[in-house]
Amino acid sequence: MTAMGQCRLSPILKTMANAIFLNVDLDLQSTIHLSRLVDELGDAIDVIANYIKDGIHHLSMEVAIIDDSPDGLVQEYAKLLDNMSIDATELFNQCIERSFEFGYEGEPTGSSRNPALQARLSAETLQTLARLNATTVVTTYWRLDGTDNDKQVQSKI
Repeated sequence: MTAMGQCRLSPILKTMANAIFLNVDLDLQSTIHLSRLVDELGDAIDVIANYIKDGIHHLSMEVAIIDDSPDGLVQEYAKLLDNMSIDATELFNQCIERSFEFGYEGEPTGSSRNPALQARLSAETLQTLARLNATTVVTTYWRLDGTDNDKQVQSKI
């Protein structure tokens, strides 16, 4: 608080406003190979990464549809996951990490009057995420100097 009783905003909040929604990634980690899920979901997903590090299998994907709504994309993931075979569903349930990452891009600004990020999810989407036993991650990307020197802020919920 300042002497006049006003809150002082952090440098991050001062530099980022007008955040726009980009996408929702599903990030999975498992002790078991995850290629079965890739095969099962086929053309319904785009694989961002599929690798092994320190004995842990990592799979990151996006649904292969155009939707500018976080709620719509989560519901599309749920529909795909709910329609998997029993074996693929068991593999998904055995993952040690299931994270839906909501990506936003912020526009740099010197103004502190706009919220840095306001992300709204419906109650239905939150229930779906809970049913899938998934973590929610919000990642915000922004440029501070107008170059390709992007900065990233990530919050795990």
